[in-house]
Amino acid sequence: MDRLFLTDWGIGLSDFEFAMAIAALGALPERPLAWASNAEYSRRREQVRFGWNFKPTYRQTLPDAREFIDRWQQFIVKAQPLTFFVEKTIALSLGERIGFALGLSMLSEVKAVTVESEAPWVSVPTWSLPFFIATLPDDSATHSMTQRRKNTPKHWPYQYRVATKQNRKNQIFASSKSLSETLEKLETLPFEIESILAIINGAGDYRSKDAITNIDALASRLSLSGLVFLPEPIPTDEFAEKVDRLSYELTHDHPLDIALEISFGNSATLVGNASLLVATRMSSQVPRLSLRLRSMIRHDSVQVSANASQLLGLPSYSTLSGTRIFGLDRGDDAGVRTPSTVDFRTLLRSDYPREPAVNVERGLPFPRFGGMTTQAPR
Repeated sequence: MDRLFLTDWGIGLSDFEFAMAIAALGALPERPLAWASNAEYSRRREQVRFGWNFKPTYRQTLPDAREFIDRWQQFIVKAQPLTFFVEKTIALSLGERIGFALGLSMLSEVKAVTVESEAPWVSVPTWSLPFFIATLPDDSATHSMTQRRKNTPKHWPYQYRVATKQNRKNQIFASSKSLSETLEKLETLPFEIESILAIINGAGDYRSKDAITNIDALASRLSLSGLVFLPEPIPTDEFAEKVDRLSYELTHDHPLDIALEISFGNSATLVGNASLLVATRMSSQVPRLSLRLRSMIRHDSVQVSANASQLLGLPSYSTLSGTRIFGLDRGDDAGVRTPSTVDFRTLLRSDYPREPAVNVERGLPFPRFGGMTTQAPR
């Protein structure tokens, strides 16, 4: 791994030991960035996220690296599994923080790593369903992506389409081209497009001045909240498959950073702001769904899958009174099929029996990001 300016500090350490040392060096266990009312439930739902920050004084002097290895081993017993949010700091450039993030991702206890953008990027607007993944008209991945979901049901929670003047705004923009090539293509478009997240197939040397400039330029061009890039390009079909897997995992309530690790492994880097990790999670849609249910016609119905029923605290498969929003019936939901009819107004009553961790009236008690300095309550 690239040890950057800490090469001398890590002399005698294996890459794995060095990764443990830098993890403890910047970990902020006293400042978790996301929480739920129940810490153990929170960890099972992949909600615990810690900041990682490199102090400016570390540029001048550092304790022995093996002290940090011991500290990490003591810390991780209490905290695993966890994810890291690598905060911006005057002590490190974006390229250096990306380099350390790649080192952190080597550790099996670290499930995902996000690198905070250098400049403030756009906060995530509403992430609605279905969400759209757009490509440029001449992108070689366009055909592969559109064919991949050609035969899916009408109400599938994510769709592929080509970016056009009429389809300028999409939640995800995917490009099988490199970072510099993608920017060149965007410059030739006769219209502007916007996305919340961009996935780019190759960025080159992430430490180079050109790469960092291009990252900021792409974020500005597309009004991004987050950017995923691979250091080296992969074959087009493989890229399309991984983008599809990422989209699928997002529909199964994985946070974006975890979904990215599942689909791309630790080869991809996620740069963005904190709002991205909260707003893109399907759980955040539950309060909005609750409000939509309230406005529905009493005698119409909506099909709810087993996963959604569990999330809402309902029987394994239910039909709710109200108009149909969308139906999702996948093979992995198959199992107990016990149809029932529940009046959604009954569902929304505070005394309706449901899982202790679920309250549709107020939305799920999943964490809201409280800011970089907010501590979790004891």
